[in-house]
Amino acid sequence: MSLGEARYAHCDGYTEGIRFKDKYIVTCGADGELRIWDSESLSEESPINVTLGSQCNSVAVKGDNLLCATDGFRIQEISAFNSEGALRSEAELEAKTIRNFDSEILHVACDGEIFVVALVNGKAIICKNDQEEDDVRLEGHKAAVLSLAIDSAASIVATASCDGSVRVWSTDDGKCIKKLDDLFTSIDKVEAVQEITRFHRLAFLSNSNLLVAAERSLKLFKAGSFSLEKEFEIDEIIDDEEFVFTMSTDGSTRLALSTNQGLLATYSLPDFEQTWLHKMEDTITSIIFHPSSDDAVVLLTDKGELQCATRIPSQKKSAEVAADEMETDEAFNPDEEILAGTGFDNKRKSPTSDDEDDGIDLGAIRSTYMPTILGEGGEDAGGQRERMVVRETVRTIHVKAFHQKPFQVGEVLEQAEGAGEDEQEDEEDAIQERRFLAYNHVGFVVCSISAEESSIDVDFHNASDRHPLVLQNKGYTMAALDGHALVLASDHEMMVYLLDPQAGETPSWEVEVKHDSICGVTIGMNFIAMATSNQYLRLFSPGGIQREVFTLPGPLICMAGASKLSLRYEEVQPRENLLIFCHQGTGLDDRQNIVCTRHRVTGGGVVTRPGKISVGMPRKVRIVWAGFTEEYRPAYMNSKGVLFIFNERMASWCPVFDSKQSLGCSSGCFVVSVGERYNRLLYIACKKWSPRVKPLPIMVKEKLQIPLLNAASDKSQLESKYLRLRNAHDEDLQSGMAKLSLQMFALAVKTDRLSRASDIIRMEACNRGTLELLSEYAEASNKHGRLDGILRIIREYIENGDLDEEPETEELLTETDTQSQEDLDPQPLKSQDLMPSAPILAPKRVVLGSLPTTVAGDKNPMGDFNPFRKAAAAPTKPRGGQLDEILSKKASRPIPVQEAAPKLAPKQAKLPISKGKAPDAKEKRSPIQIFMDEISEELKEESPDGDAGTWLKMAADRFRKLTAEQRASYVELSKNPAKRQKISA
Repeated sequence: MSLGEARYAHCDGYTEGIRFKDKYIVTCGADGELRIWDSESLSEESPINVTLGSQCNSVAVKGDNLLCATDGFRIQEISAFNSEGALRSEAELEAKTIRNFDSEILHVACDGEIFVVALVNGKAIICKNDQEEDDVRLEGHKAAVLSLAIDSAASIVATASCDGSVRVWSTDDGKCIKKLDDLFTSIDKVEAVQEITRFHRLAFLSNSNLLVAAERSLKLFKAGSFSLEKEFEIDEIIDDEEFVFTMSTDGSTRLALSTNQGLLATYSLPDFEQTWLHKMEDTITSIIFHPSSDDAVVLLTDKGELQCATRIPSQKKSAEVAADEMETDEAFNPDEEILAGTGFDNKRKSPTSDDEDDGIDLGAIRSTYMPTILGEGGEDAGGQRERMVVRETVRTIHVKAFHQKPFQVGEVLEQAEGAGEDEQEDEEDAIQERRFLAYNHVGFVVCSISAEESSIDVDFHNASDRHPLVLQNKGYTMAALDGHALVLASDHEMMVYLLDPQAGETPSWEVEVKHDSICGVTIGMNFIAMATSNQYLRLFSPGGIQREVFTLPGPLICMAGASKLSLRYEEVQPRENLLIFCHQGTGLDDRQNIVCTRHRVTGGGVVTRPGKISVGMPRKVRIVWAGFTEEYRPAYMNSKGVLFIFNERMASWCPVFDSKQSLGCSSGCFVVSVGERYNRLLYIACKKWSPRVKPLPIMVKEKLQIPLLNAASDKSQLESKYLRLRNAHDEDLQSGMAKLSLQMFALAVKTDRLSRASDIIRMEACNRGTLELLSEYAEASNKHGRLDGILRIIREYIENGDLDEEPETEELLTETDTQSQEDLDPQPLKSQDLMPSAPILAPKRVVLGSLPTTVAGDKNPMGDFNPFRKAAAAPTKPRGGQLDEILSKKASRPIPVQEAAPKLAPKQAKLPISKGKAPDAKEKRSPIQIFMDEISEELKEESPDGDAGTWLKMAADRFRKLTAEQRASYVELSKNPAKRQKISA
């Protein structure tokens, strides 16, 4: 086997390629370029380039033309050959859009004149010609469609989806022929190609059998019945956290697959005999069988590189032949063959091998050759030595800076059991020459280190307010960024760059640390904090004054400062603005002893909140992010993907989001911002909690969802929203809590869960306004007296209150804490005209629940709403009804206490004429009441001895006999009191 030199094809990101006309190879990538390569001169000649947009997701061959799925949900067609059959030049190639869709295209497949597209909305569309009316829509998947395959007769299409299923469809009518469920683990919330962690490629072989790439196996389904004929497991050659990323086949004799960790394997068909195995440094995104050579494949990686592997055997060779080839191999590359282990390391060694003398000892090889490669004990080629030194430098940087703002230290004794996983991440990130030192709601800091350049690039989300910065990199490994300053630090030096310096002032200052080393930095509203390995915490003012020096209770894990650029800074003044996580002694055998301390740094000094918050985590679980929410409450996320927010009343951490439910177990999320009031989490989907610089990460907005049991049910959804609002401790959200309580109460009543309804009443025992709403809804729904017991419980709580009510949290504060709070809390703003300043990154505010209005004269602060109706974009006036009338009343209206509660009975509407008064035109009346007012004289003549109930029944019978137009006119009069007033006048 010979692996050619890698050359640049596209920018970093997902790259895909195909064979074209037995001579060419076509590739497309995240840079929006489509390139046509001559397969006979891949490493020599330049390709033909065509710019199609900002991003290309997939490419397919349609006769002599090419189809490419680009950004903007478009399919573009390129005519590659002229009338004489020669390949067009770069100037002659033109792309035209032939079809537009309503969501992003993840994959496109073509056979003959028809082509099929896979959409992110869970649909696939078969396009037979240029007319959209003839398209066949394939609907049935519950998540995004990842892969497509068309059989040779173009009569059957197979689709693989994120929901874990594969479906087989007929191209004639779009009918689902076969549904294959649970073939692999489902992947949710895929909205772009960059978010896909495995593609589950499909392929129809020459005998029409369907081949499916699952997570850790290949499954072959028989043509016609599509029953499982054969399953080939690959567990013996991959690790526990490794799975198949992509697959490719020529349809008859050859098969190749790659994993997410760079392992490449080829097999012969139909016996699935392995012919070649090799470990690459990068993830292979596409495998192309060489058009003019049967023993070569072309590889495309996630870094946009193209590489050709030749002399791949068509069948498995004996051990003697393989040994002879290894001895005669002239191009011995120590970096590739020693470090990569020629594709086989100790973990990949077959468990059935008993010949220990012939095994490869990687430890002995590294100890022998590593000093030579790194230049410590011998001479080596200048280029190779220089490259390895750069990689080692980057690896050292990664140990010291994993996440900045907050900062995560990678080397602590208490996390020694998880060091193997950290080293694996370090080796993977060591390859990157550009990496993030900080990424938050203000902007990001990128460290660039290579043989050619060494710089620090700073960019801001709001480009209109700030300009990008390029600073000299003096070996900085840590960074913290806020709206007023930038902090950069190495092991023994810290530099602060002021973003808004005074006129004539030098924008930066530096401080050197001797006989100690810096292990973490952060920035707050009015301070800069530095933590050292001797467990010192040093506080500086933004101008450089050394303010405080005190010790930490243990080795630092991470720390975070509160930002002034929060969405709610003007509304919620932070009680503490410095958060520190550290170890405190040795924990149990399976638990870590981690504590969190909260500090308030002001101009007068530092006040530490009494009591340390325990952070309970298992031994191998670590903190991947920590900081403040937009409401300035402590929060952190662990390596299992669960986000916790500290609850002051319970003095405990409450889970509010589980990323594994939305991203799956193979991806992580890099937290950017957490907002409780607006119910949203901003994060970046990435691998192993560290986003790559290229392509630029995409920020995702997700709603907070407390991980309750049976989360898909309506009951659990309401309970999750209620718990989240209750834990937010925001007075503005009380109306939203009342609405959710009423919704849960109504759901319990409708499903005859009266004991559950009683529990809701006890939960709201201290909220008189909510009890009044529950009482009125129960009265309106009380049929045949089945809710008499519920009404009795509500009256008892309204009359007597909650006897078991606990004092508020504020009353439990100690005298010292209360005094410090009074001394240090800033005075509230006197001017009401000042609006909160928007942060540099200001997402759209999403307010949960109805907020009370303050418009003068508005008698309905909560608005008319139905508990089970979703909030519309614009408020509309609802139709009249008992539930709407109840909810339209004020929640604070007092109910008079009666000495003896009368027996509840259904209320009957009374005619206004019975009281001798004319109906009020401005009074809200139903269509039947208006109709009854008009025929009241006729009703009295027909039934002079009748009462109001009798007349109401007679009017209702007549109202039903009216035409639709007549009933509509009365409905219009009911909605518009002004028209009734004109008619009555």
